[in-house]
Parts: sequence; C-alpha cells; structure tokens
Amino acid sequence: MSRNRLFVLGVVVLLMGLHFQVVDSFQLNERATAFWNKRFDKQAVQQVADPLDTYEVSTGDWFDNPPAPTAPTKRTITPPDWLAWSLISVGSVLILTCPCFR
Repeated sequence: MSRNRLFVLGVVVLLMGLHFQVVDSFQLNERATAFWNKRFDKQAVQQVADPLDTYEVSTGDWFDNPPAPTAPTKRTITPPDWLAWSLISVGSVLILTCPCFR
C-alpha cells in the first residue's frame, strides 16, 4: 500500500471517529429502517402487526372501513462510546506510520 493511500485512509478513519464522538445518535429514514429490519433485526420483523389480526369478524365491515396501514417507525442508532475512541486511535496510528512506508 502506498504512502498516500495509507495517509488518506488514516484521515478518513480519524474523521469518522471524530464524527462519532460529536454525534449522539443517528435516525434512519424509512428505506434504511426497512433495510436494517430485513437484514439484522429479526424481532422487529416479527413484531409488525398484520392488518388481518385487527379485523373484527363480527362487524363485517371490511370493505366499508379497511384497516389503516401503519407507518413504519424510524430507527434510531446510538453508537457505543468505545467506537469513536477506537476509530480515532486507529486513524492517528495510520497517519503517523505512513511516512515509514515506501
């Protein structure tokens, strides 16, 4: 790996660590929340309410008053504190060792 690439990688990792240090949490949009729930969170997929479960058989007004679709909730991600410090330290080590490579 060349010196320039190592330096740029170190700067990017260092800036990501500083960004995680400043920001407390991230709120995902609907598309990213759906992706996260589909790939990683199996409990959230199971907790989604089926509109047919809320249908009352005794009333029989399915066509008059269909169940309203529920809006997907936006997911909030809070990164751990150690993540910021580890990214800052790895980035600074990469920046400081880049002059040693040829």
